[in-house]
Amino acid sequence: MLTDKSLTVWMTCILMGLCLPPRASCADEPKLPEGVSSWQELGSLPTAMPVITMWNGGISMAGVDPYLLYAVWEDGTVMVCTPQPSPAGMKERSAWLAVGRVDPERVQALLKECEQAGVFDPAARRTFLGVDGPRLRIAIRYKGRQRVMDYHGRNEWEKRENYGPNANPSWPEVQAFIKLWRQVEGGIQALTPTPRVGYNGPRPLQLPMAADILGPLPIEAARRVRDVLPKGWTLTMTGGGFEVRRREPIEWFNSVNLPSHDKEELKARGFVRTAAYTIRASIAPPLSPERLAEMKQANENTRLQMAELDGKMAHIRGKGDYLPNTPADHALVDQYKKLKASLHRLPDVNSAKWSVYLRASLTGYQAFYSQQVEQECTALRKAIETALAAAGKAEAPERTEAQ
Repeated sequence: MLTDKSLTVWMTCILMGLCLPPRASCADEPKLPEGVSSWQELGSLPTAMPVITMWNGGISMAGVDPYLLYAVWEDGTVMVCTPQPSPAGMKERSAWLAVGRVDPERVQALLKECEQAGVFDPAARRTFLGVDGPRLRIAIRYKGRQRVMDYHGRNEWEKRENYGPNANPSWPEVQAFIKLWRQVEGGIQALTPTPRVGYNGPRPLQLPMAADILGPLPIEAARRVRDVLPKGWTLTMTGGGFEVRRREPIEWFNSVNLPSHDKEELKARGFVRTAAYTIRASIAPPLSPERLAEMKQANENTRLQMAELDGKMAHIRGKGDYLPNTPADHALVDQYKKLKASLHRLPDVNSAKWSVYLRASLTGYQAFYSQQVEQECTALRKAIETALAAAGKAEAPERTEAQ
C-alpha cells in the first residue's frame, strides 16, 4: 500500500522520467536496407514499371475504385497497402500505401517460381470469378511476357459437390487454378518489406487489363486513334495499350430497380451520379481463326445451357436478377452464374497482327443520363475499333453478346 510520502516520490519519478522504460538505443532502431542512403530514398519509386502487381477490384456500383495491394519492382522496391486498425472506409484505402526494399534476388526467385508453376502456360486458366462478386487481380511481367489472373479469393466457396461431370470449368481445373493462385499470392505476400515508410506521392499505376499484353501500342495505331478523338477527349499511352478519357465527367444512373423512368425525377431524387468516362484498350497476341471459332462455339454451347436454366427459373426471375427462395432455386442460380462466368471474352478487333480488347468504364446496368453524351461515347468506341482494325490490317471488328 502506498503512503503519502511514497506516492509523492513515485509521482516525482514519473514526472522526471526516472520510472519510464529506457529509450531504445540506436542499435534497436530499424535499419535502412543495404544500398539505401536515406528514409526519403526508401519511400521513392522506380521509374520503370513493376514486374508484379496485385489489386483489389473495388466495387464499381458503390463508387469504390480498384486499389493496389502490392507492387514489386525488379530492383527490390515493394509497395504495399498497409492494413489499418480503424479503417475510415474503402474509398480511402488507396492512401494506405507504404514502400520498402527487399533483396532483388528474392524478386527474381519469385518470378522464376511463377514461371515454373505454369503462370505463363497458354493453356492455364486465367480467370475464376463469380457474378457480381469480389475480384482480385494479379499481373506478372517476366522475360517479355505478361499474365493477368483474376480470382474471387473465396476458397471456401468452391466445393466438390458443386461440380458435375460436364461442368465448365471442371473440378480439376478449379483445383489447379486455386493451387496456382495460392502459390503466387503467398510468394507476393512473403515479399512484404521491413522496414517500410508511408508513401504519399502520386499514384503512377493503373489496374492492368485482363489480357496477355504484348507491349506499347505501335505508333501507327496510336496516331490513328488520336486522329479520331473529338474535341474534349485525351489519349494516354499505357504499358500495353492506351486509355482515352472524356475531359468532362458524364452523368449516369443504375437502370435496375428504379422508382421511376422519368429522368428529371431521377435527378431530383438523387439517383443520377457523375463519374469520369474512359475507354481502355489492351493488345494481346492474335487469335488463330481455329481458336476464335472454338471459343465462339464454346460460348454458344454455354449460352444454350444458360437459356435452358433460365427457363427453369422463370418463377424466380426478377428485375435484372433471380430471386431464389428454396435450396433447389439457389442451386439453379449458382449453376447459372458459373456458366456465365465461364464465357470466353472475345476480342473487339482480331487480326493477324494483334487482338484488341476494349473496356468502357460504364458497364452492365449503368446507363447514360444524356442521350447525346451516350451517342458521343458510342460513336467514339466504334471509331476506335475501325482505326485499330485498319492499323492492324484486321478483319471486321468482332462484336459478341459476351461483351
